[in-house]
Amino acid sequence: MITINIDLGSAREVKALVLYDHNLTSAATITLIGVDPTILNESVTWAADKILHYLAAATTKRYWQIQITDDTNPDGYIRIGELFMGSYMELSKHYTEGYSKGFSLLYDENKTPYGVSKKRFYNKQRNFQYDYNYLLSADIVLLEALLDAITDRDTGEFNPFYFNEDSAVPANNWLVDIDELPEDHQERSYYKSSLQFVEVMRSV
Repeated sequence: MITINIDLGSAREVKALVLYDHNLTSAATITLIGVDPTILNESVTWAADKILHYLAAATTKRYWQIQITDDTNPDGYIRIGELFMGSYMELSKHYTEGYSKGFSLLYDENKTPYGVSKKRFYNKQRNFQYDYNYLLSADIVLLEALLDAITDRDTGEFNPFYFNEDSAVPANNWLVDIDELPEDHQERSYYKSSLQFVEVMRSV
């Protein structure tokens, strides 16, 4: 069994766990344990490549442990590219129908003097666009708080974040970047926005 011990530095609210870009097999057993002062013990459901686990209830603790057993893993080792534990924000409105979710193909291309192209494919990258109508002013506050959380003008940091398209489908979860946040006032206290994300590529 592999154990990952986590010290958040202080007691912090945790609502979700993400194990991203992993090589765990479907035979793996994963357990999330929280201590200090009482014990929390939850089984985490496996999913290929990326796992998103919503805790049964928001829990504030400092010390955590993830226990993983995957004895038949053909790689002979366990890899987790990104690990996240923390809270999340959820808008009051769902995005409108007709969203966009496609791929950009990442490749190099060389062309001979005779016009023959040779391509070297590397990866495919998700891109997203979701339109929101009649967002409440409280939703705009949440979105602005998200920007504040992922950026720091003093240090120059501009961090990606996890986006789950539908909480009923945890597998639809991506690490993404955002470039802008449009806020268009509609009427009274309602707003509309269009959120555009680009998947952050971590594996090669």
